[in-house]
This record gives sequence, structure tokens and C-alpha cells, in this order.
Amino acid sequence: MRNIFIPSDIFDGLTTDLARRLSNGLNPDIATGQIEPHQIAAIFADNCVLPVDVVHQIVNDANADAARQAESMVPAIARPAA
Repeated sequence: MRNIFIPSDIFDGLTTDLARRLSNGLNPDIATGQIEPHQIAAIFADNCVLPVDVVHQIVNDANADAARQAESMVPAIARPAA
């Protein structure tokens, strides 16, 4: 495992939200020891902490959307023939 450094305000928000959720919403699961990784991942995602491959996919999708929008703004006459 590697060290990952995040800004202090994000770290503080993440730990505060995680503590709040563990105290409130996930409390019944703690008693049974049934906290699932997807529950923790959802808390991370809600605090904008995402795996790098997810971020790459978001950026790629945004770039593809921007390219489609730009292409749709160019008149058909100005586009090269296929």
C-alpha cells in the first residue's frame, strides 16, 4: 500500500463524515461486523475521493461529450465528406 496525500480540508471532511455515518447510519452493521467495502467506497465517493481509473473515465467521457457538442455546432457544409 502506498501513502496518498490529500488536502487537509478534504481529509478532515472525509474523516468527519465517516465518523458521523459510522455513528448513525452504519451503526447496526458495526454490531454484526458486516460493514462492506462498497459502503465505505460510497462514503469516499460522496466526499469526492475516487479511484484514478474512475476519474480518467469521467474526464474521457467529458472530453467525448465536448467533442460531440463542438462537432454539432459546425455546419454540415463545412465538414469534410466521409
